[in-house]
Amino acid sequence: AVEEETLKRLNGSLEKNNSFNIRGSVVLNYEIIKGLTLSANLATDFTQSQKNAFDPSYLSFENLSVSTGEIAQNLMLQTEELLHYKFDVKKDNHFDILLGFTYSRWVVNSFSGSGEGSPSNDIHYVTDAFKPLYYDEWGGVRALQSYRSNSEKKILVSGFGRLAYNYKQKYLTEFTLRRDGSSVFGKDVRWANFPSLALGWTYSEENFLKNVWWLSYGKIRASWGRSGQQFANPYLALGILETGSNFMGNVGIRPNALTNSKLTWEETDQYDFGLDLDLFNHRLGITLDYYYRYTDKLLTTIWLPGNHNGYSSQWRNAGAISNEGIEVMIKYDIFNREDLYWKISVNGAKNWNRFEESYDGKDFGGNIIGKPLNGLYAN
Repeated sequence: AVEEETLKRLNGSLEKNNSFNIRGSVVLNYEIIKGLTLSANLATDFTQSQKNAFDPSYLSFENLSVSTGEIAQNLMLQTEELLHYKFDVKKDNHFDILLGFTYSRWVVNSFSGSGEGSPSNDIHYVTDAFKPLYYDEWGGVRALQSYRSNSEKKILVSGFGRLAYNYKQKYLTEFTLRRDGSSVFGKDVRWANFPSLALGWTYSEENFLKNVWWLSYGKIRASWGRSGQQFANPYLALGILETGSNFMGNVGIRPNALTNSKLTWEETDQYDFGLDLDLFNHRLGITLDYYYRYTDKLLTTIWLPGNHNGYSSQWRNAGAISNEGIEVMIKYDIFNREDLYWKISVNGAKNWNRFEESYDGKDFGGNIIGKPLNGLYAN
């Protein structure tokens, strides 16, 4: 009986959730001359979600119903322009040049409100009939209605270029350079350069290996590149305000931490080495990969010594971690006929990570410099 009464009372609570998404893109391509192509791409992605909830008055100690509503909107707009040129020199020298520009913009808007004390449990949305104030039996007064709103915006601007060259598909090189600017960082450190270099050697194409009957294909790869990560919070470097103490009836505001206009990109350098090998008329394939990633300028909360104008913490680019690993894949064609195809593959990977550096050269956040992250140690 108790369970039935509880379910009956809870059944009076209502919640509605609606969401929709609109995506669109337009692509234009134009071949200026043979091998030279200009393209432009415009894409947008809009999402809106809406929630309404109602709890009847008999679920409240004060005998007041509660009605809440939320609307969240996310808009992404991106445009990209590319100039691509592919050409050959004396047949065996192949060039591939790419120049590009992108502009990306993200906007988030949210609205929420609530009201208490509906004149009837059949009225689930806040109307003018809702009383704005509640007077308790001790003479206290509090607001029965509230409203909140928020808006966030991020912009990323990028220019990049790529030059690739190969000779007879045997010797391969590729160089890329990006320059990115993000609005989430301080105005003096918004821009950063991110280069990369890749080399490859298809050694199975060498004349002294072409007559090796068991070697079908072989390639050695090596690359290095630097990439950047921008913060999820668009205003972290500018200072995030929070509600402070009341003074003479007015609500005060203050930054939630000591601001740092020098916050900038988290950067990762990655090194990759690989081997591709096909044997016995491509029946047996082996792929080996080794990688090493070093990430520094990690976003970290630093606890400040003493009292810096009332603040005990600050966001900084401090600390570094590394990841190192190997990956192996082996595949074998058991049957490879027109009427029967059966292939098996086995892969494995191993990764090591380390806490490399802290802002003051000491162990930090339970991590020991030179040791794996989140390890457990005992004396």
